[in-house]
Amino acid sequence: MHVEIIRDPRETLQASGIVLSDRHHLLGTYPWLEWCQKQVPEARLFVYHHARSDRFELCNWLYSPSESTEPLFMEIEGFQGDPRHLWPQDLLPPIPMQCRLRPIQEHVERQVRMAQDAESARTRERDITGWARKDRAKYLHTKNLHMEAEALAAGHGHYTPPELMGDRHAELMEEFSTGKTSYFV
Repeated sequence: MHVEIIRDPRETLQASGIVLSDRHHLLGTYPWLEWCQKQVPEARLFVYHHARSDRFELCNWLYSPSESTEPLFMEIEGFQGDPRHLWPQDLLPPIPMQCRLRPIQEHVERQVRMAQDAESARTRERDITGWARKDRAKYLHTKNLHMEAEALAAGHGHYTPPELMGDRHAELMEEFSTGKTSYFV
């Protein structure tokens, strides 16, 4: 006997969402709500006034009234201030609101991407340094500086290739060529 468990997405969402009822009075759009919507274009934000608590709620539709006979939504942030104001009085300020609106998964993905980018940069730097050490060691061998070449190739001492020095390399070369340096006193 084969048993297949089918997951109903609406049932799953009902566990974390709220069904729209006569206690929820949907309100129009406001400039601050439009700003919030621009922060998360994939969301479907709206505001309602709760009849019993006399509070306002910023929410996101899970199933809007046009999609279901039982609209389902998730509350994001509650506030008391007048929603007609430019920014309601006790609504989170814009920067914390951006963080609140940003989905956790997006935040995690961004953190992972930043860590991967940093690791890629470190790997690239190690690779460039390794290739440059070998290249510089070959050059030193041609000048009969075999001990120095072996030490450089083995990784003894600090070596930063010109590719990783940026503008500082040009500055040092200028100093060395004009003799205006105190590095070799």
